Amino acid sequence: MKLSIIITSFNSEKYLKYSIQSVIDQTYNNFEIIIVDDGSTDKSKSIIEYFKKKDKRIKSLYLKKNSGTASIPRNEGVKLSKCDYVCFLDADDIWERDKLKNQIKQFKKNTIISFTSCTYIKEDGSKYSSFLENKIRLYLQKKVLENGINALFTYNPIILSSVLIKKKEFTKYYFDISKSIVGIEDFDLWLKIFFKIKRKNISFCDDSLVKIRRTSNSLNINYSQAFLRYIYCVMRFFLEKKIMKSFQYLLIGIIFRTIKSLFKIFKPKIKKFFLKFILITSILYLIIFYTPLFWYVGKSLVHYDEKKFTKNLIILSGNGDTDYINTSYQRRYLDTKMLLEKNKFKKIFIMGRSQEIEESEIIRSLLIYDGIKEENIILINKTFANTKENISELTRLLSKQNINNANFLTSPYHTKRSKLLWSNHKDKINIYITENINNPINYPKWKQEYKNIKVIIYEYMAIIYNKIRGWI
Repeated sequence: MKLSIIITSFNSEKYLKYSIQSVIDQTYNNFEIIIVDDGSTDKSKSIIEYFKKKDKRIKSLYLKKNSGTASIPRNEGVKLSKCDYVCFLDADDIWERDKLKNQIKQFKKNTIISFTSCTYIKEDGSKYSSFLENKIRLYLQKKVLENGINALFTYNPIILSSVLIKKKEFTKYYFDISKSIVGIEDFDLWLKIFFKIKRKNISFCDDSLVKIRRTSNSLNINYSQAFLRYIYCVMRFFLEKKIMKSFQYLLIGIIFRTIKSLFKIFKPKIKKFFLKFILITSILYLIIFYTPLFWYVGKSLVHYDEKKFTKNLIILSGNGDTDYINTSYQRRYLDTKMLLEKNKFKKIFIMGRSQEIEESEIIRSLLIYDGIKEENIILINKTFANTKENISELTRLLSKQNINNANFLTSPYHTKRSKLLWSNHKDKINIYITENINNPINYPKWKQEYKNIKVIIYEYMAIIYNKIRGWI
């Protein structure tokens, strides 16, 4: 199986020698090399002539002036070919040593076109694409191959520098030399070929056997132009072949290519935005969780009245914790225990949040265990959706029992809102907000917990909401 290797170059002196050498070094060597120079003005010709002297398999063709499209030199190279099979290699790309050997192994009698996986490199030869990008590209190549021309509208899996094709099939079409599809003339050819042949006629080698070099002067590096050419190419093909059953795939392809092009066009801005976003987010995270900012913010939510004791104590448990199974009752119990060491209350009213075991029931049981008489504890099992209604209910019950003053115990960050709401009932009852055992003002914090921050933010929002509703 003898092959014609078509290498096209235009002002490629920087990379041309590496491309030619990668072909000469192939472990499979039954081929001819046809190098077509597309009107280069650099030292490309001298490089080509140097290799011609070294290897008799090399032929050359020099076009007088640049054609403006890679289609013309490629087509001219195929016309000079003396073999039944043709490969293409761009002057800035490189083949791995076993590229032809591995590809030919998979090439069967009914194979018309074969292509391989590849990796991308930068101008200096270093890696351009990551391991993940290569894996995604390989996956897409396989998927397109499975789904045929419909998938080809969305993604072009065939890398030109990896192609091995029957010359007889290629010469039915040749590359389109129209300037309107410069840079995607190979994609135009694959559409035509995929439309005519079957899956069994296509061979794919999933080994990465070609290195594609991304250079600043590549024909397809302008993503805006490439996108417009793609639209023109697929629309022209679609209208010529009248394959209306594939219309939805055409639309999906256009949408996919639009997103891809927008990403590539705005990639520097997107990258810059994400770098800023990550930096700002990191700074905010450190400020929020590792500075005393929220300790200072939360201080204004804490309100305690002068240390005055009455004969009545109201415990409102349930605030200051964000979990469904609330543990704030533990802190309210400890607060109460501390108060009972300084004062004896005739009546203790307990209102707690409803959960699997009522908070008020837990606190009552603990107080009875500590020696408080059961008849001195009054449970208020009726709870409401918000603190305003809870306080209104407490005021009604206290007024019914002719109680006009009481100490009030709740979570620290809930004290200010409670005081503001109790102020609406000051003509009926005098309330003294009692200090907690864990008064946060006394313990400046540099490391903040998420739960604490959430409670502080919630209390500020609740105060604003209450003011909007005219409740405070």
